[in-house]
Amino acid sequence: MNIPKKLTKRFVESIEPKKEREVLVWDSELRGFGGRVFPSGRRSYFVHYRNQSNRTRRQKLGVHGVVSTEEARDMAKAILGDVAKGEDPSVERRAKCQLRTISDLADEYLNLHSKIKKTQKGYEEDQNFLNTIILRKYGNTNVADITTFQLQRIHSDLKATPYKANKLCDLLSKMFNLAIQWGWCVENPVRSIERYKEYKRERWLNTEELQRLWQFQG
Repeated sequence: MNIPKKLTKRFVESIEPKKEREVLVWDSELRGFGGRVFPSGRRSYFVHYRNQSNRTRRQKLGVHGVVSTEEARDMAKAILGDVAKGEDPSVERRAKCQLRTISDLADEYLNLHSKIKKTQKGYEEDQNFLNTIILRKYGNTNVADITTFQLQRIHSDLKATPYKANKLCDLLSKMFNLAIQWGWCVENPVRSIERYKEYKRERWLNTEELQRLWQFQG
């Protein structure tokens, strides 16, 4: 059993992951505030409480590195304050998540991330992936309802083109990481999907590149 200790950035980062299980640590100053260290080394924060029906709830606060320890502590205080007033934040959060669809997530991802941080070509590639593969099948599905199995089936369907399959997974993983930050879902269903081994791709030179090569050799 872990002895509670004040959670700080330094302390959380000092915890050694266990290969066979997650490590839970509890804050000594705020009852119910805790951290998780996964076998992969990923770390996150959560708050644990009992609602008015005496049922236990555990709500994820954020991934370590995305949110700081003190930011997570402040979020935990706010949630515990709501619980003390008779509210159940987990119910409200689930209701909020159910209002957002994959189509909504695609729009926000393209506008707030892809269009700003990628090249025009990268942005158009993202649009193509979403429009031709994801939105046709799951556009009206709630973000929080998408499962790893559903996305793994799509990844498997593209196994003949491993580069394309892996690229789609990377795109979806980024989208779900953003959805977690926005409070639209609590887990990334793409995280555990194993990527295909990629082989070196050959590319033929286009006409302009061939001309430059001939000029250089001449």
